[in-house]
Amino acid sequence: MLSSEQISREEAVAQSGAELAAQWRNLISAFAFPEEDPHRRACHRDYLMKEMVWMAHDFVQERLWRRAMCYSLAHEACAFDRRSLRRPILSSLNPLSALKEEGGSARGPATVDAKSGGGGGGGNNSNNN
Repeated sequence: MLSSEQISREEAVAQSGAELAAQWRNLISAFAFPEEDPHRRACHRDYLMKEMVWMAHDFVQERLWRRAMCYSLAHEACAFDRRSLRRPILSSLNPLSALKEEGGSARGPATVDAKSGGGGGGGNNSNNN
């Protein structure tokens, strides 16, 4: 059983706790600000701030998307087998090798020997007598 002394101490502690709680409530109510601003019409600044929030979110999402794309492209590049690009070159598909086999020039029929005079000087040639 509790003695009368212990009961009186408990009552004193409970009373001082109630007083502190009342003081705390007074302090909170003195410094509490309303949670929302009073309703008013939206002005240009409000729309500007909404757009700034949207743009900030968009920049973050784009940066995440770019990092994800870089990650996936890097892994695809590492996994790519470059040996699959090497294909045997067939002489029948290569037109330059076909010309060389026939004995023709690789540069084509537009080449003219300098002695024949057919090279395109075009103007008045005084050496032709």
